[in-house]
Amino acid sequence: MKSRLLLLAVLIFTLSNISFAQNLNSLKLNENKSKINSLVPGSPVSLGIHLGVASIEGEAGFNVGALAEIGYGKFSFTPQMNYWKLKNTNNFELSGLGRIKLAPVGAGSPINPYLDGGLSINFYNDADKNNNTRLGIVLGGGVESPMLSSGFSLYGDIKYKLIIIKESNASGVVVNVGIKFPM
Repeated sequence: MKSRLLLLAVLIFTLSNISFAQNLNSLKLNENKSKINSLVPGSPVSLGIHLGVASIEGEAGFNVGALAEIGYGKFSFTPQMNYWKLKNTNNFELSGLGRIKLAPVGAGSPINPYLDGGLSINFYNDADKNNNTRLGIVLGGGVESPMLSSGFSLYGDIKYKLIIIKESNASGVVVNVGIKFPM
């Protein structure tokens, strides 16, 4: 219950910040009707939310999460939080990922692939109702597309997750689709 309340609070906080940032776009800077949005494309920081499907240890369920991407050229640090729920297990995850973008910087390509890798802290509840706080490894990749608007981009990714547990490691794949806003 506590993890659900924490996840709900974080999502509300993230969505309220996104809506506030989008409201700033309607402000006028001068008589030429320049908008704040014209300054956004060079921003190295983005916030995003995603939904997806998790398949862990042969069970399927849902995944929901949020991320922040702090970029420098082709590289970025991407902290994420994810919650997935299966039939008998659930997990709240905090991860720090390194991301490398495979498309040249500033190329303006409609599809921009990337690779991710990093570590996570997992609050894993298994089928026997054991609460495990464990280290995890996350590897994956995806594509991002800013085609629809300069104010946001859509992304999709797939990640392999390994949660290190003494008795037997939990592993699986998570597929997400999300939206990311430059700040």
